[in-house]
Amino acid sequence: MSDLTIGRLTATVGDWPDTDPDHVPRMLRHMADTRLQDAVRAHPFPGGEWCVRRVDVDVELDPERPDSALEADWANQIVVALRRSLRDGSLDVVRYERSEQAVDDLLAGLATGDHDRAWAWLQVGVLAAGDPEPGAASRELCLRVIERTPFGVAAALGRLVERVGASVAHRLLGSEGWIAAAELAAGQPGVTASPLQAATARTEPPDRTVDPSVNLGSSFARRATAVATMSPLATALRGSSLRPDDATLRAWAVLVMAGSDPTGLRCPESAGLVRALAELLRPATAVGLGATSPRGTRRGGQRDRAPADQTISTSHAASDQSSHHSHDLNFATPPSHSAGKAGDNRDVAAIGRHDADSAPDESVVGARTAWGGLLFLLNTAADAGLPDSLDEPPFLDRPTPWLVQQLCVRLVPALPDNPAVLAFSNVGLDVPGDQLPPDASEAAALDRCAARWAAATASRLRPRVVDTPSDLELVRMLARRDATVLREPGWVEVVLRLDDVDLDIRHSGLDIDPGWIWWLGQVVRFLYE
Repeated sequence: MSDLTIGRLTATVGDWPDTDPDHVPRMLRHMADTRLQDAVRAHPFPGGEWCVRRVDVDVELDPERPDSALEADWANQIVVALRRSLRDGSLDVVRYERSEQAVDDLLAGLATGDHDRAWAWLQVGVLAAGDPEPGAASRELCLRVIERTPFGVAAALGRLVERVGASVAHRLLGSEGWIAAAELAAGQPGVTASPLQAATARTEPPDRTVDPSVNLGSSFARRATAVATMSPLATALRGSSLRPDDATLRAWAVLVMAGSDPTGLRCPESAGLVRALAELLRPATAVGLGATSPRGTRRGGQRDRAPADQTISTSHAASDQSSHHSHDLNFATPPSHSAGKAGDNRDVAAIGRHDADSAPDESVVGARTAWGGLLFLLNTAADAGLPDSLDEPPFLDRPTPWLVQQLCVRLVPALPDNPAVLAFSNVGLDVPGDQLPPDASEAAALDRCAARWAAATASRLRPRVVDTPSDLELVRMLARRDATVLREPGWVEVVLRLDDVDLDIRHSGLDIDPGWIWWLGQVVRFLYE
């Protein structure tokens, strides 16, 4: 869907023979209330949220024609002008594909001092009334914005670092900002502890016990090393020239955990895990954790993207060439006009989502998979005891993404680097595959967990299935769906074919958007096209 919000419409009329002074204002209001919506529906915009600062439109109004025809022409001219502005790269027009993109644009603007799109940030609501002016108190504004971000604080900061670099992000945040952001990330839904407070005092939940035979120190080191290896944010921070103090290092560690392995923040040993990871984030201790990836490399094979499609504004002005009389429409609550958007295991061909009338394509690159339905299992994870069952022996030294990846390849015959598996587990395509394979006890526990997950999923479908396939067969029938996976840190969209909509699956609640999956640190949604 595309949301088009108009704050003000102004009409300036030249030689108009009608003696009724309310005629043009009446047409203007009717055009705004009805005709513009019809025009947007007839000529859909590229998807996303559009912000328009100003677009000037010349419209010839023939008084001999009926008002309905004049209003329709007027609305169509506005839509044409908007599409032209998007195509030509007007600085008065900005399109954000998702609300997260507007947050990313604002944070990058604060970090680099580029506030030219502040008007757009205000329109979409990421900049609120009462916030400091961009540039006046940038750190305070940054923290306010991410505090208002309901999910994915760590992912937003990870995208910021990926976009502007660790040093530029540090100039914006400073030690105090990193610490405040880490507290926000640790306080998000799903995480119940605050591992930052001295990273020492902790209270174990009464129903959780730790096997005394487990070497927790060794477990910390193994899990921390795995997280540091798989996290793009950790790679960027280790590769920077920054020399942070201990408090900042612990804040970095919390943010890395929140973005890559959030369950580690709520386990009884979270403080020790944060300390171990913080030591690995010191530049001097980065040796042996993998080379720093060049900036611009994105997990899952995605490429860099620019801040936003810089193309659209909030006032539309329609005028005749000779102007004498002006009529304004101001909307206290701006109306929105919505427009609808019109392989095998190894199929990772990149494709771009591109509109012929849009600015040069800067959208997220997707990857095709034959197992797009695998992510439907996120809706039965809680029924199978996840993520709690992954936070117990024998898994204490394993990061959750690796465990989920292992479960996926047990549930379907896909390779670990299949786009659906990578997206499900929140693992990047460029993550080194140097994790030790599961030992005998881990393999047995993973098999049991996969069987529970298959049974929980099959129980949703079995009442609607005529024959009697096994649980695993039902899961594979569900998961085997061609799809395109679009990913950014903290966000996954699975685009399936419209003709693959299955009412049995819909009635079972399996293809409902899972939304924020706290234990994977990402939002997941399904889209049929």
